[in-house]
Amino acid sequence: MRRWIGLLCWLVIVFVAAASAQTMVRRPGESVDNVDSLRAHAAAVLEAAGTEELNLYSPQHFSRAQSAYEEANKLIEKKREEGLVRVKLRLALDEVETARRTSQAARTLLNEPIQARAAALSAGADSLNADLWRKTEDRFRQLLKNHERSSNSVHTEDVSEIAGAFRVVRRDALRNQLLKDARDRLAEAEKREGTRIIPSLILRANQAMSRAEAALAQENLEGANAEGRTAAQLSAHALALLTYIETAQKTKTPWESAVLPYDDILTEIARHLGEELDMSRGGAQAGPQLIGMIDARQESLSVQVTAQAQTQKSLEASLAEAQTSLADAQSRIAELESRLKTAQGERSAAHDALQKDRETADRVARAQALFQENEGTVLQDRDGRIVIRLQGLRFAAGATKLDKSHSKLLDKAIEAAGLFPGAGFSVAGHTDSVGGDSLNQVLSQARAQAVAVYVAEQLKLPADRIPAQGYGETEPVAPNSTPEGRARNRRVDILLTLPK
Repeated sequence: MRRWIGLLCWLVIVFVAAASAQTMVRRPGESVDNVDSLRAHAAAVLEAAGTEELNLYSPQHFSRAQSAYEEANKLIEKKREEGLVRVKLRLALDEVETARRTSQAARTLLNEPIQARAAALSAGADSLNADLWRKTEDRFRQLLKNHERSSNSVHTEDVSEIAGAFRVVRRDALRNQLLKDARDRLAEAEKREGTRIIPSLILRANQAMSRAEAALAQENLEGANAEGRTAAQLSAHALALLTYIETAQKTKTPWESAVLPYDDILTEIARHLGEELDMSRGGAQAGPQLIGMIDARQESLSVQVTAQAQTQKSLEASLAEAQTSLADAQSRIAELESRLKTAQGERSAAHDALQKDRETADRVARAQALFQENEGTVLQDRDGRIVIRLQGLRFAAGATKLDKSHSKLLDKAIEAAGLFPGAGFSVAGHTDSVGGDSLNQVLSQARAQAVAVYVAEQLKLPADRIPAQGYGETEPVAPNSTPEGRARNRRVDILLTLPK
């Protein structure tokens, strides 16, 4: 009976797992139908969770996520029901998401100890003061576990206390970093009875150490480092002096062994200065003598330095004068070179412009040769535009439309325009003074537009590519008082703007 009940329970679990797999919402980047894709996605999410330190800030949920993922892998190895595998993988993803939310809340609530912990790590507290670090770290991790169970179980005083503990760990680590050498040397000097034998030097070293400790307590790391170096130097001096005294005491004549080397040093210094110490009045007088020798040598050197400085100043003045002359000459050369370059540029530009004018004039002549005398005139106006003046393009009175009789002349105009590659097109319409101003304006605009449309069609351009403008009777090229003048004024001009 128990076997049947167990089998029934297993079937219910599988059925629920399969149903859950179908009803769960698919996450971005995961495939419901592909277990391998879901498995790879879960692996990537877990790897990212490790980078985010979710194992630290939400250890229980992170552990559950890992367990669910490992169980899914075992099911895959055993080739078990895919629905159950999906349930395990989605459970892992859900636990990571819960861990991430818990971590975010912990980082906010426990920001003070988190920052203090990071500062302690930066100071190397985990290696320099491993025991105290481990105790404080254990308390911090327990606080995170309490927060994971319930944020209400985390008390403000616990947060502040652990933050303070991390600060203490950091200070101890910094103390070991900055002051360990000085402390060890000073302890050795005191152990060798330095306080009795050389009390003044030991006192100075202790005072420097106290100043370093005070600076460290005030987070003045630069000051603590400087005072620590001073304490280390004084302690090293004390050790060297103790060694010297101990060595002298082992000789048959300890006082001579202690004092004579210093007299020898003073004598050697005097010899390097080119002088000789008078030791007849005792070593106590050697110091002032040596200071006098050093002062005299310093004064002599000062005189030499002054003389050399004056010589250098004179040389620098001569050099400055030469450099000024050279700079003036170089400036003049640069100015002449600039003028020459400008003149050459202007000459080249003038040559290019002349060549361009010749080429344009040649094209104008070739374009003019395409027309009969009464058909059209090709010229270049004051603005540099090429004007193809089609006085032979006749319209009936009041007419604005083109007919077949116009095509031949317009085709010639298009051929003439082709002699100016890259030019921009526009069309201008003009009338004589016969008729009203408004009517003439309308006629000139319509005729110009008709020509522009025809030219655009022949060149396979959009209809609005060639602008057209009517000027009525406002721009005559001949008097309107004669029939010949009025005939010349009734015209359509194709204007070509040459490229630069």
